[in-house]
Amino acid sequence: MLRPQVFCLILVMALMCAPRAYATVRGVVSGRVLIFDNRSLSPNTATLGTTVAARRLVVAVTSPAASSMTGGSFINPTNYAVTDANGRFRVQWTDETRGALPIRLRLTITYTSSESNGGGRTPPRVLFMVDGDQETFRRDVTTNNFNLGDIIVDASRAGEESAAYLTTREFFETIVARSRNLRERMPGTVVKVNVEGFGIFSGITPVPHEVWVTPGRAVSNPGTVAHELGHAITWAALQLNSAPINPLSDYMMFGVPGWARDSREFSKAAFLEGMADLWMVVWLGGQNCDPTITQGDRTLNYEAATVIDGQGRVLVKCRTADRPWEFPFCHSAALWDLIDGDTGGDGVDLTIANIIDTMNHFPNNCISNGCRDELGFDALNHLDFLNNSPAARQTAIRGVWQLNGISGGN
Repeated sequence: MLRPQVFCLILVMALMCAPRAYATVRGVVSGRVLIFDNRSLSPNTATLGTTVAARRLVVAVTSPAASSMTGGSFINPTNYAVTDANGRFRVQWTDETRGALPIRLRLTITYTSSESNGGGRTPPRVLFMVDGDQETFRRDVTTNNFNLGDIIVDASRAGEESAAYLTTREFFETIVARSRNLRERMPGTVVKVNVEGFGIFSGITPVPHEVWVTPGRAVSNPGTVAHELGHAITWAALQLNSAPINPLSDYMMFGVPGWARDSREFSKAAFLEGMADLWMVVWLGGQNCDPTITQGDRTLNYEAATVIDGQGRVLVKCRTADRPWEFPFCHSAALWDLIDGDTGGDGVDLTIANIIDTMNHFPNNCISNGCRDELGFDALNHLDFLNNSPAARQTAIRGVWQLNGISGGN
């Protein structure tokens, strides 16, 4: 039996060691997130070198616990917001270690995008995310309902991650959103920047939900990110688990590794690279532009299907070139004619969804000609696309292939 004095001592010690209850203070915080557009190229050149709204960006809001009161053992809950089309957000916050204002909030940006509404303690469903560094901002809050104003990822903070976020967000809005198959299959995409070790390649897309680009490309050449995302949606449309093209063999038509828009390649590599470039062109200018790209001393005109050098000499004219189906550029030009609103008078005006649906209808679980899993350097090419198109469209598509010189091949 415990003596009364011992019992009292134990009770006092228990009370001293018990977790201390703190009052809770909570409120709502709002603001707007802006990102400095440090890219060399974008669909809207007016935004370059300026701050733009961070659309559909996930923002994590936490009040760091008062360590002097808790000993650093308590962590306040994190609430998640998703910015709107203007970069604005509004979200609740809670501090269970302080009984009164002011408090300090920590805002964390991980360059994750979501179509969910946010506003709770569960992280929103990921549409896509850029894998890399995150940005952290700290702000003092003096009232329960506080507007932080503009939270700016300025020029000193902007980097590969923010550039890749802007490009990927534009790509999803311009292309992914227009296909039901892509809307269902592309959530969870991860864009990895500053990845080393590609050799001659500036980017690769090993699986439908992962895009890898080398250091510096997201800023200096955002078209690389868009091109690789073009591969990602193609793999997703085909319902592939991994890339169907082998960089160590499928680009070696003349024993030279790598590829260029006007290099000769096996028809599979030429078609798949041409399709990825098509999506890059659509990201850059939409479906009603007159796309022309300068690459070194070459000017590539997708509407005219020509490549011209700095002296004005025609290096490639797809319609009359020898074996033009070996040039990735000629596939891009032909595919462009399918979706350009009939700008060239070819009589064909397909939608983005039409292109994706055709890729979706490639037969799978077979390796014969025209199948998704066909083997060889001429698999998954322009002729397979033609033959897997709806019968009612095949004559018109064949006409476009002829206009651009790619009706031949195997």
